[in-house]
Amino acid sequence: MFTCKTNIKINIDIMSIDLQEIELYQKLIGLKVKELRVARNMSQNDLAFLCELDKQSISRIERGKTNITLKTSLILSKAFNVKIYDFYNIDVK
Repeated sequence: MFTCKTNIKINIDIMSIDLQEIELYQKLIGLKVKELRVARNMSQNDLAFLCELDKQSISRIERGKTNITLKTSLILSKAFNVKIYDFYNIDVK
């Protein structure tokens, strides 16, 4: 049980999170990054340069092959001029 400063109680069962679920969200976040990049007519090289990352990192993120860090999420959100939570605002049905 976790209680934050606003007294909201959250029951977190770490064991219920499986590898497939993590991989699914990595892919969905990657698709969101690619969608934002393509909508701005940017190449992976353009985005990599803007974010001071290498093209391979952008490619891995977009393919869902890496676990995006908070730092990278923040860098990407600034590059796209969106809120950081936009990467995680994903509706899985």
